Amino acid sequence: MDVEVNTISLQLTDLNEDCLLQIFNMLSLEDQIKVSKVCTHFFVVCKNVWRRNKKYLTLDFSQWNAMLPQTGDCQYFLNIMQPYIKEFKHDFDGIYQIPNELKKFVAKGFHSVERCVISRDGYNSLQYISIIGMTFIYELAKLFPNVKYLRICDDITGQYLTSFRSLEELHLYEKEDKIFELYNDHLANICIELKMLRVLDIRNFNVSELLLTHIDCCNNLEVLKLNRNTLVPVVHNILQLPKLKTVVVLFDFNINCTSIEHIDTFNFKVFPTVEFFHIINSASNRIIGMSMDHYYMNLIENWDENLKIFDYCKLEHLALCGYHFDDVRLEKYANMKNLKSLWFRMSTSVSKSNLLRFIEFCPQLREIDITCCCDLNSSFLYEAMDLIKKLKRKPITLYYQLSGLQDEIEIINPKFWSEQQYINCISGSPENNDYAERSFHFDFESLELETSHKDTVQEIENDNKIETTQCQLSDSNENV
Repeated sequence: MDVEVNTISLQLTDLNEDCLLQIFNMLSLEDQIKVSKVCTHFFVVCKNVWRRNKKYLTLDFSQWNAMLPQTGDCQYFLNIMQPYIKEFKHDFDGIYQIPNELKKFVAKGFHSVERCVISRDGYNSLQYISIIGMTFIYELAKLFPNVKYLRICDDITGQYLTSFRSLEELHLYEKEDKIFELYNDHLANICIELKMLRVLDIRNFNVSELLLTHIDCCNNLEVLKLNRNTLVPVVHNILQLPKLKTVVVLFDFNINCTSIEHIDTFNFKVFPTVEFFHIINSASNRIIGMSMDHYYMNLIENWDENLKIFDYCKLEHLALCGYHFDDVRLEKYANMKNLKSLWFRMSTSVSKSNLLRFIEFCPQLREIDITCCCDLNSSFLYEAMDLIKKLKRKPITLYYQLSGLQDEIEIINPKFWSEQQYINCISGSPENNDYAERSFHFDFESLELETSHKDTVQEIENDNKIETTQCQLSDSNENV
């Protein structure tokens, strides 16, 4: 007896998009490009695969050339992804050739790119400057006209940076010596012409000779990072910027090395702190964050005896890194009811009792950094957990790397500390890790906010005066 078997012919084109996405995801980029040319449906699916892959939203030209050695494939892929690419990354090596190379593939430019990061490669930048000048910056600005974030880690003069008309963040700092820094005339143009600039980082790892003569023009500036040499002549002008929220000041490392007899005995506390106290005393009513590196700052033990910030108690972030004075002096900081993050990294004078005091009296506290605080022991963890539980507070994040708590958390009771719900123990560093290394750092309420608050208070006072006057008139009429 013959049995009739019904067979169904199923082709790749019959699969739905979800199935095709899974299949195409397993192909190499070269094969995906070939598949995308088969039919319109496959093209749409491949395009969705590329758009969902974060790696393809960053244009790293050297990597893309390695993935797509065929020029035609690279041009095809670039033209499709051009509207979706958000970031451009490249090493300084050969950067001057990139604008012309990309123009061959995408003549219209990359209007969706908002971030541009150019890394340092170790080449002698002066050689590049002498050969090609800074015109590649101008060409990059034409290629990426809508860049808002620009980071250049190598030596540049600053010429043509103003061609990035939409620029909001400019980062030029690198933790290495540079052969030269920005030219002052180009820095002046940056301050005058880049009206949307919110973040400016012009620190120099060694010594800076920059002059911020036109800082008054930066009316939208919120974050300024600079060297002390640059700060000194314009500290008053900087504090008058209407939207200023953060100032980070790096000490210039202009130490005469010939005066150092032995590295272990040399006193690095040679950096003046006049501007540090000037900022505290003139802007105490606006300061909501304060960080400093005690290792380098030349401070006496009672340096904070009469600080005006204690009159306002507005601090939300406090970092006393390398703190080495008497632990009792920390007690007054526990009165900061708005304190949210507390850093004592590299400090040798932090006791369990004072940390518990902060937890008890600072109800907003959410973050404590005790990295490299070796004098603390496991008893702090248990007492802190009991205190948080008793006060019914939200969990606190504790950064403990290389501290006296590390063995307890990682070796002795790792399971317990990973499962309990009161202290989130983290071995790394905070996400907003702007450690005040060889520097000091202030966060402010903006002048605009302060002015608005004053206006509100004034309106309330005026309303009260009017109400009082009306009551007095009413009483007078009744007497008559």
